[in-house]
Amino acid sequence: MSPSSDGGTYLAFEEYDGGACDASSLQVDGVRWALPLDSIGVIRPGQHVILCDRELTIRVDSGTVFRFNYWGP
Repeated sequence: MSPSSDGGTYLAFEEYDGGACDASSLQVDGVRWALPLDSIGVIRPGQHVILCDRELTIRVDSGTVFRFNYWGP
């Protein structure tokens, strides 16, 4: 996470969950994430459930850009 230049809260995905998913299956809070990789989208601060091949919960702090890049084991 890094501070945003305008005080807004943003999320960007830098990778999909390996070969297990793609742009058509990536979801945030049950809604398809329509932006391409590395594109920054506005999101409300707080906890969010992301889903690709697996489900994870992330927290995006107010006034930051969260660049998600590790689905991990």
